[in-house]
Amino acid sequence: MNDSDEFAAMSDPDFLAERGRVRETLEALTERYRLINIEFNQRAGISWAQAQVRTVALPRLLAVEVLLAEPEALGDDVLETCLYILRDRLQGNHDADV
Repeated sequence: MNDSDEFAAMSDPDFLAERGRVRETLEALTERYRLINIEFNQRAGISWAQAQVRTVALPRLLAVEVLLAEPEALGDDVLETCLYILRDRLQGNHDADV
């Protein structure tokens, strides 16, 4: 017996009740899928950002770290501060824009 035969054998009230249950389940699953996609997009965005740091910003980050290894050798407090801000940005810490 397939689903169509099962539905044909149901009384009208049972069929309508089953239809309602299926609709509610589908709506709940649709909402769950929407929420899963939000989380997926956030995780994908984080992974993409981390990949960018590794592939694009890594050489710059390394150069900044070398310069900050001996900050007093820079002889410029403003430059040192700017390098710390740049390092934070390259690491993805956007709160450094304060």
